[in-house]
Amino acid sequence: MDQRSLLRRHSVRPRKGMGQHFLVSRDILEAIAAAASLQPDDLVVEVGPGMGALTQVIAGQAGQILAVELDQELVPKLQEILAPHQNVRIVQGDILQLDLERELAAMPGPAAPAGSPSSVVSATPAPRYKVVANLPYYITTPILRYFFAQRFRPSIIVVTVQEEVGRRMTADPPEMNFLAVLVQFHGQPRIVQRIAPGAFYPPPKVGSAVVHIAMRETLPLDERQAQRFLRLVSGGFSQPRKQVHNPLAQTCGLSRAEIVGILRENGIDEKRRAETLSLEEWLRLSRRLLAEQP
Repeated sequence: MDQRSLLRRHSVRPRKGMGQHFLVSRDILEAIAAAASLQPDDLVVEVGPGMGALTQVIAGQAGQILAVELDQELVPKLQEILAPHQNVRIVQGDILQLDLERELAAMPGPAAPAGSPSSVVSATPAPRYKVVANLPYYITTPILRYFFAQRFRPSIIVVTVQEEVGRRMTADPPEMNFLAVLVQFHGQPRIVQRIAPGAFYPPPKVGSAVVHIAMRETLPLDERQAQRFLRLVSGGFSQPRKQVHNPLAQTCGLSRAEIVGILRENGIDEKRRAETLSLEEWLRLSRRLLAEQP
């Protein structure tokens, strides 16, 4: 049964306030799953499964799926739809409030996808997992930050986002932005596919994109340094129309002469704007600037 028929059968109307746009194109659903390179022993976290269209596709390829759905009204219907898939565990709640580590620990070991030979279920929690999701546009960045902040971070993230957001995530100088630095600090993003509005019900007013983020095994900075680094970068982008030395001086509490001197020491012209700096330049600059602070 196609997704539109399924929605009618269960009397489900997308809720605008929750940013619900159900992906109904089978070809796009398959492309998202393919981008995640799913294996029978993979543990997948899906945010906002909706009516389970993507869930059903990945359930046939991955070992276990933790599906986190905010909409209480959808959960009973989702449970009915996904009942044949024994490797799917549905949790009702806000992903941003979820104790993910605890939920991952509660997952069984890898289970064979439907139609595959049975596999041994392990009681050992697997901290490594993949995130595959069609994200509500209004909450994309908070969800990404949530996963970036986990003690056990995913190995890859494959998400459907607003096309403009996808372009921002994958931007290079001279079109950098805070989101690009944030994402590229944690991984290597690329746009896998662009999606026309007609692939959704109801169609959004803008195009969408599937973005694949290959997460870094090791981050360039430790946790405390990373927090300070991101505050610094956020400050640097706080006045995008001004030369970068202005917002950085205010953010770091330094004089213009001091910040200009530090920029020059690191081979950065003080007349440049924040969007022209690469991730490597931000990292080099932050190591020097943060050394000035206790």
